[in-house]
Amino acid sequence: MADGFSLLNLDVIQKQYLQMAPLKLFLWKTLEQASLDLEKQRKILCMTYFFTAESSYAPSVSYQRLFLKRMLKLCEDRCIEIADELYEAYGDVCGKAEHLDNKCFKTYVLPCGALLTLEETQQFISKGTTGLSTWMAGEYLAEWALENPSLFQDRSIIELGCGTGLTGLSICSMSSPSQYIFSDCHNEVFKALQSNLELNGFVISQADSELPYLNNKRTCESHTESDMHKHWKGLALRNQDNHGYSHHRDITSQQDSGVTTSKTPDMEITLHKFDKTPQCMACLSDYSESEDIHDLSSCASDFIACYSRHPSSQIRHLIEDCANHSWDTQVDICKLDWTTLKKSDLRRFSTGIILAADVIYDSELTPALVRTLHLLLSTGGDKRGKPVAFIASTIRNLQTYELFLNCLYEHNISCSEVTKPANQVFYYDQSCEIKIIKLEV
Repeated sequence: MADGFSLLNLDVIQKQYLQMAPLKLFLWKTLEQASLDLEKQRKILCMTYFFTAESSYAPSVSYQRLFLKRMLKLCEDRCIEIADELYEAYGDVCGKAEHLDNKCFKTYVLPCGALLTLEETQQFISKGTTGLSTWMAGEYLAEWALENPSLFQDRSIIELGCGTGLTGLSICSMSSPSQYIFSDCHNEVFKALQSNLELNGFVISQADSELPYLNNKRTCESHTESDMHKHWKGLALRNQDNHGYSHHRDITSQQDSGVTTSKTPDMEITLHKFDKTPQCMACLSDYSESEDIHDLSSCASDFIACYSRHPSSQIRHLIEDCANHSWDTQVDICKLDWTTLKKSDLRRFSTGIILAADVIYDSELTPALVRTLHLLLSTGGDKRGKPVAFIASTIRNLQTYELFLNCLYEHNISCSEVTKPANQVFYYDQSCEIKIIKLEV
């Protein structure tokens, strides 16, 4: 395999495929230089298409089709014999129907080998919001956070404009913040975020049917015991077949006196009754059982739901740091409207770190964003110190970004650029400049 075709390159191709990275970013030049015989074609297929072929959380049908078509063209252009499996895979995917609502599943591989699967839309703007897909600055911020886990240890974190949840889920998977608050103001974002939290092992820490959301068609319990089990078990078996080892252990479940425990690759999920805290139930008490949890009230900030998850001691991880993770973070979803936020709304917050990615795109919203940042930075902080903010931005429009910087100056918020992440974990277009700045008052 000295011709550029190696297990390392195969791993990169697999990560790119699972994440639905733009096809132009793939290692096509490396493959062009390799002797793509039938065996190597089959290896690529096993690490990509067949790896998720029977999974409910595979890349979109259109993406699978484009990837296989590119593989076929690569072989045809070089007059290489094409494996029957490649023809069959392309024929199969051409017969599949695409999601009517343009949804897809992207799986992000963290440095420790843990997998984060997110349900996203394939359009940057959908249902009146930009928050239903992961943006470049969000991936960039997550990469930077993964290189600085100690910064988030025991901190109370709030993310503004959280979107699909990649940054927060990455931090909660590789560090141990005391609290992580996902905040946004769009109902569709909340629906997607709650789905993604459940998809990655978080469960609502509330009692039985008192939460209207648990009465919906898909409950936390049925979700974790069916789709998740099939998904992760399939990935584990395929990964073991292709590498000779498995990142994950078998998935089991048991029920005893009303407590459900299900072991997934990265955590042990427990559904049980608990004593409600005032913070977690701050806005939930306003709902009747006939109301949907997404019918939010008009106040500027409301906690919608509180989540938790716990690790299984039997799970094998690729890096010891991941295996030793305590998983004791309290995770909340919070409605936060920058345009109406008042200082009194922040009484429930004990903010240590404020995060945001790709939130500087509308000059009309910039004053409200900066005002919100100033309010959060002016709170008392958490047990580790005063608040600090980290804002990641893709510089698409210099005038809009300079307006943001000027607003920071007017509010006496100091600004400094942080060091770029040294290693690339995710695969995204880096043709535009991306910056992370640190803010303090």
